[in-house]
Order: sequence, then C-alpha cells, then structure tokens
Amino acid sequence: MNTRIRVWYNQIGFHNNPFSIKASKYDHRILGSEEKVREIMNKISQGAMIYAHGEYGTGKTTMLKRIIREFGGYRNIFYHSCNSGEKLDIPKLLKGKYRLLGRLLNLKARGMILLLDEVQCLTPEEEQEILQHYSQKYIKTVILVGKDEEVNLSHEMKQAIGDNVYSFGTVTDENAVAMIRRRIGNLPLLSDEAIREINRRSQRNPRFLLENCEDICRNAIDHGQRRVTEAEVREFFHSR
Repeated sequence: MNTRIRVWYNQIGFHNNPFSIKASKYDHRILGSEEKVREIMNKISQGAMIYAHGEYGTGKTTMLKRIIREFGGYRNIFYHSCNSGEKLDIPKLLKGKYRLLGRLLNLKARGMILLLDEVQCLTPEEEQEILQHYSQKYIKTVILVGKDEEVNLSHEMKQAIGDNVYSFGTVTDENAVAMIRRRIGNLPLLSDEAIREINRRSQRNPRFLLENCEDICRNAIDHGQRRVTEAEVREFFHSR
C-alpha cells in the first residue's frame, strides 16, 4: 500500500514546490533587472570593478549564481562572504588554484573573478589587498554586493568602481504576474488580480512574493478552494 503523503503542491499537479525561493530550481532570470544583469555580464568581460546593491530577496544571489554559471564556475571564480568571520586571503586563494605546486613554487592564478558578498563587513586591509591584486591583473573583475546604496568603502575603492553601480529593487505588478505564471502556468488557483495584490502586500519584493504565494496557495488547498481571489488575499493578510 502506498503511504506516501501528498503535500499541497502534489494536489495541484506539481512534483516540487513551484514557489521555491531557490533560484537554481527554475532559472536565473531576474524579472525587472535583466537589462542590468546583461550589462553587468558585459562589464565582467571588460574587467570592471562593480558594486551591486539591493534589499534582501531582490535578486542579488540569483545574479551571483548566474555569474558563476556563465563564467566557468569555481575554476575561474572566487566567492567570499565578508561576514563569514574568515579573513579574505587573496594570495592564498590564488596559490590554491595550483594546489601543492602553487604553494611550493609560489605560483598565482591570473585573470580570476572575485565575488564579494556582504561588503559592508569588508575591512580596510582587505580592500587594499583587493586593489593591489586587481591592479596587478591577478584579479580580472571584482563584483561587490551589499544591501545599502551607500557603503563604507575607501575613496580609492569607490574610484575604481566609478559609475559601475547597479541597484536591484522592487518587482512591478506585471513582472510579478509574469514570474508566477512562468512557475505555475495558467493554473486558475491564483488569478492575475490576486498575484498583483500579493505583490503589493509583499512590498514588491520577489522573495516575499514567492513565500506569500506559497502560504496562500497552501492555505487554499487545505481549505478545498479552487481559486483565490483578490479579496481573499486581502483577508489572508488581514488575518495574520
């Protein structure tokens, strides 16, 4: 006898959660920011230093995953989260590309791409190390990622970034509809009007939009509903 429990999304024809916030689950497009992402990709090829900022859930992590995928993975890319508690040691990373031989012969990889997340935690010493290796072409491109438009970087670092500053922001209602339709197709459970209302009440943040769509659809399935209306979305948020 099959005792497998059917979760809510199985009941509407999905094997996996269609509102998963894991970018790799579906694709790496960032609705509303695709033009910026394409420009960033071009800047990476040109060897620029870039600063990208935005609130939690606005697509920055998706962008980083896309960069890793499109530029050869971790063979050509270093990723470092500046709030990890670990010091950024660029010489060690560069030598590590050659493993034991690099350590023995003091070899350093060249033309690498450096992805730095949570750059508000970057120290002045780490900044100087980045600038030194960038000017010496060991690092081809640096992408710095943070939450705030204004970040406490040195004047020298800001000069190196120049105009290469990109903001990842909110999702328009129409982009929200496109995002959800790409995941669930024409499934009538959520009307376009309901998706727009969920987006508005999610502060037009793509991550919050997906999380709230999941909560609302799970609640609807649990209560035997076939369609969620705009009014029912308002009632759902009011009852929280």
